[in-house]
Amino acid sequence: MRLQVNHNMFFLVGHRASGKTESGNLLSSNFGFLSIDTGDVVRAYKSRMVPPEVSLAEWERGLISERGSLAVTDLISAHIYTAVLERSRQQNPFSEIAVLGNRQIEGVKGIIQYLSEVEGMMPYVTPTIIALEASDETLYKRHIHRKREIDEVNMTFEVFRADVLDTERNQGLNTLLAEAKYKIFNNEEGLQTLEDQVIALFRDNFGFHLVNNLEEGYSQKERRV
Repeated sequence: MRLQVNHNMFFLVGHRASGKTESGNLLSSNFGFLSIDTGDVVRAYKSRMVPPEVSLAEWERGLISERGSLAVTDLISAHIYTAVLERSRQQNPFSEIAVLGNRQIEGVKGIIQYLSEVEGMMPYVTPTIIALEASDETLYKRHIHRKREIDEVNMTFEVFRADVLDTERNQGLNTLLAEAKYKIFNNEEGLQTLEDQVIALFRDNFGFHLVNNLEEGYSQKERRV
């Protein structure tokens, strides 16, 4: 099946609890984006491929050892492609994609490379990386709040910064954040809400318009001339 339209692909990146998922939901509800959370995709593949007692990290290491360094990225890319084909069959298809949660620039490049090589896949414009940022203290508060909801043990700020934030940075997140063309600052004390910032960024920089008339879950998108 050949898809004839150009799509924009936006990569929303940042530390856990920085607001990526909420931003993706805002893009879906306000502009009709197809929003794909890479973490959800990976966990779904893992649950189908190995028993639950196998950890996510162990599964990823085994997959990479068996299939190569881009094995996990290829699974994500295949999922995106399948979602694109499914949406393209709808009477009122989407036209933009938001990919949430990449932590390495190699993953972003791998997704674009994979999609560009799939037979019949539409061409993509240059991907846009958008960074979701918040202070370490804000990220810690959100992380602890989430963990307490599922009765996990408390974690000190120092342990969180060393075991979570520094690990993500060492995995390549700092390099990826440096590649971001746009930044959204999602601190609790911010002057603008996350929703206001997301809507303003996509309205003012990319020409999207809020659409109230939703049909079958997808919004009609207009572009500013």
